[in-house]
Amino acid sequence: MAIKYREDPGLKFLALCENDDVSNLAQILIYDTDGEMRRTSRILTDEGFTKNLDLPDKWLKSWQVIAGELQLYGGDSVVNFFRGNGVQYEEILSDVCDRVGVKLTVQESDVVQKEEKLIEFLAEKAWEKMSEPEREEFLKKINMTDRFKGGDSLSPVSLALAVGGAAAMLLYEYVAGAMLASLGAGLAARFAGPIAAQFVGTRLGAAALAGPFAVVLGVVLTIPVLSGAAYRVTMPAVIQIAYMRKKYLLKDVF
Repeated sequence: MAIKYREDPGLKFLALCENDDVSNLAQILIYDTDGEMRRTSRILTDEGFTKNLDLPDKWLKSWQVIAGELQLYGGDSVVNFFRGNGVQYEEILSDVCDRVGVKLTVQESDVVQKEEKLIEFLAEKAWEKMSEPEREEFLKKINMTDRFKGGDSLSPVSLALAVGGAAAMLLYEYVAGAMLASLGAGLAARFAGPIAAQFVGTRLGAAALAGPFAVVLGVVLTIPVLSGAAYRVTMPAVIQIAYMRKKYLLKDVF
């Protein structure tokens, strides 16, 4: 049975993203952390994907298949997955925020705001756990070394988001890259593009795996014990999508 994509305002922007970024999203859905194919994944055998198999931008051309499979994971159970009861992205995002412990206000109601709160929450948790050398490396990575002073009322994470533009983009890139690097060597080897090359299999990638981001990301992936396998797919998928959306929204700025 073909994967059915539900029209989704939170995911339709995927059609305008880069092939490598869509590919990385697909790898999260298709393979587990050992690099073995998930038994619930049907992307690689779906006609909507196989018809594009020989195209250089096959992942981008197949974005609806990939988005449709993510919607199926939103039911958060294998039973719902096989029933084909997909849910829209905003529901998946809200569920991830709730399980992680992100506190949302009434004003923070749209997808972009929720994704920003999730990225901020994860980055703040990691900052709290960083040693001084790790903090220096982090500030350098998000280009905030000269802007952030220890006595500032805002943390470097909040400051980067407040500054916006390139500073915020670097923060999203850091969190998404650390997530990719933290998913396991078997899966990480399948990632493509500059963000993957920057983190996976490099010194910085090893630091992300061993450092505070690995701790924070590992915790948020395992605390909701009752959530099952679906949450361990939707959590990194949402982070990847948040990064992709930020990149998409800012692409005409730089």
